[in-house]
Parts: sequence; C-alpha cells; structure tokens
Amino acid sequence: MLLLHVSDIHFRDPLCQTEQDPELYFRDALVSHAAQQASQLGDVDAILVTGDVAFKGIQEEFEAAATWLERLADKVGCNKRRI
Repeated sequence: MLLLHVSDIHFRDPLCQTEQDPELYFRDALVSHAAQQASQLGDVDAILVTGDVAFKGIQEEFEAAATWLERLADKVGCNKRRI
C-alpha cells in the first residue's frame, strides 16, 4: 500500500484562490514532485491529510483545499474518495 501524507497545508482566504497566493509555487511543486514519485512507485492508494488545512477555518479555505487535494489525487492516481 502506497500512502501520501501531507500536513499543515494552511489555505488562507482570500489569497488561496488567486494567482497571488504566496504558497502557490510550493503547492504546485509538491504536486509535480508527488506525480513524479508516483510514476516511479505506482499509484497512491490513499492521501492522508493532517494538521491545519485552513488558516481561519472558513468554508472558502476548505473549498480551495479540497480542489487542490483533488488535483493532487488526480496527478498521483489516487481515488478521490481515498483522501
């Protein structure tokens, strides 16, 4: 079983939904690196998310995080229901 663990992703509204998000570069790099690893190791069976997901805990931050996590799952071959 191959697991991908991400922690403390801290999506912060309103920037987390724009190109001005200061963390966008790092999130994109993480997705690219994880996809590269999955191409070598095989599809990810589940993505484990721990720590803080949202900075203020508002719906918009969780929605942005969910969109990003679904993109991550798609790139590593993980069923979205296994996030």
